[in-house]
Amino acid sequence: MSEPQKESPFRIGKYGTIGEAYASSIWFNKFIAGLCEYYGYPTTGAECHTKKDKQMHAWAMMNVVWAIKRYRRLWIDGLDKYDIDILVDSFIRGVHDLDGQDVIPPFKGNADV
Repeated sequence: MSEPQKESPFRIGKYGTIGEAYASSIWFNKFIAGLCEYYGYPTTGAECHTKKDKQMHAWAMMNVVWAIKRYRRLWIDGLDKYDIDILVDSFIRGVHDLDGQDVIPPFKGNADV
């Protein structure tokens, strides 16, 4: 019986994984922060002062990671090259045009849970 094939990790250019790119590339870090900021979510854990802030930040990061994987073709050519503000706007519009969705859907969580 053969073992299931493992999916190869999602790689971001010379940086490797999403986590490595986030830690090593100022450009990539600003791109993710720009997406969070656009929707009004905390851009870093340091900005989280309440349980709800932490939940919102986790929600935003989870959706951003999903979107940058799924819609890689919309931003990867701009890695370390393009103006962040322009690419954030273009990425958000591209995702909406393709699927009619926001990169980060509205947070409907309850901090009391």
